[in-house]
Amino acid sequence: MFYGAEVLESCGAVLFDTTKQNVCLLRRVKDNQTVEFVLPKGRRTVGEHRRDAATRQAMVGTGHACHLHAVRLATRAPRPTEPPGVDDEPRLYHNIATEHFAFTERRSGARVDERTYWYLVVADSDRPAVGGERPFSPRFFTADDALRIITFPDEREVLEEGILLVKGNPGLVG
Repeated sequence: MFYGAEVLESCGAVLFDTTKQNVCLLRRVKDNQTVEFVLPKGRRTVGEHRRDAATRQAMVGTGHACHLHAVRLATRAPRPTEPPGVDDEPRLYHNIATEHFAFTERRSGARVDERTYWYLVVADSDRPAVGGERPFSPRFFTADDALRIITFPDEREVLEEGILLVKGNPGLVG
């Protein structure tokens, strides 16, 4: 069991451009001059819905106003109209944007330090509304290039599944 004060809850996004052909990664140069490419993510604030935190973090990190993108998605969450006690099994929803499509956990041994819920978002415009958050600089890449250069393996998996979902070909959730 973990208590709320023990685990940082974050929300992140796979941000697509308006054509849904390119994805945005954040380029960060660390103090030792190491370059990392990451997905936009950050902490959820008290009382904030996860989906709202994901779109806010995408906008703050990249400067692009964006909105949730609806896809065909499998989840074990039942419809609100289903009776109590309904079987716990995956359900396929069409045109759903409000649910996370993945979550990742960063661990230190047996401890979970951070859990990140991931959403799919699309930029409202091809031009940023505001500058991105420092020390990050947002850049759009083709899906193949983004998968090749993203730094962390768990984010590569998130990115890959997000691309498959947007293309209408769910992989891990199918």
